[in-house]
Amino acid sequence: MIIGMSGIMKGTCIDLGSGPAILSIAVAQQSDLSVIALDYSDDMHKAASRNIEDAGLSSRIGILCGDVHAMPFDDDSADLIISRGGSMFFWDDIHTAFREIYRVLKPGGMTYIGGRVWQQRTAGWDCSCHDQKRTRNGRNLTKRISHLRMQNVFRPCSMK
Repeated sequence: MIIGMSGIMKGTCIDLGSGPAILSIAVAQQSDLSVIALDYSDDMHKAASRNIEDAGLSSRIGILCGDVHAMPFDDDSADLIISRGGSMFFWDDIHTAFREIYRVLKPGGMTYIGGRVWQQRTAGWDCSCHDQKRTRNGRNLTKRISHLRMQNVFRPCSMK
């Protein structure tokens, strides 16, 4: 779906909070993108490494330790930035995270963060994200974040 919606088949893709690299592998299998699986967990790096090797994609997917709040990439260096839906709810500061995504994304690049594709520097941000809440018994519940709330997230990130 990400490849079909974005149309991006070549270049560099960064998978934020990649975990065991399942999404990284799927994108690499369906495109010619070089993928960087970014996660800060050593346990996830081990799982990702095994999964990437089992998929025969070690030459196309790199694993990198890093944090979405201070990504170790140059400005305008990624054609596509992706993240599974649940990853966003582990980000400590959503404004800083989206500023970093915006900084690293090439002009004309796209990002897919758990549910929708957004094009950099697009006037009308179409948002369909979910806010995750934890109940007392540990069960996760989700509710839809309104377009207005997401616009308020993007506005401080200098995204119009």
